[in-house]
Amino acid sequence: MDVLELECSNIMITKSKIPLVDLITATCNNQIELTFDVHRELNIFKNTKEIKLEILKEKPDCNPNTDYCGQGYVFSITNADGRTKVLISIGGYIIRLLGDFKHNFKPMDKVYVRIRSIS
Repeated sequence: MDVLELECSNIMITKSKIPLVDLITATCNNQIELTFDVHRELNIFKNTKEIKLEILKEKPDCNPNTDYCGQGYVFSITNADGRTKVLISIGGYIIRLLGDFKHNFKPMDKVYVRIRSIS
């Protein structure tokens, strides 16, 4: 699997402890917890109810008005209590997935991330 696609809802935005960074959390496919950092000036999700997360091996097309895109690296994969946690860094901004899902990622895999507002 070279692509992981998830549809997410229950979007919540809180201020991170890091200045000018928002922390966005959502529930994907009713079972996976998504958390990601975004610079407040780049946060296009303020009025969003649903998003689509794609983790890809090839660079996607991105629309700056509806997509949050970046290139990063998988830097941690752990399993505990039947749940997988995958951490991806995009220039220091972290994307965290936690839940029961299939993936084909390895530590230090170069990935592209696109998070798209769908409503």
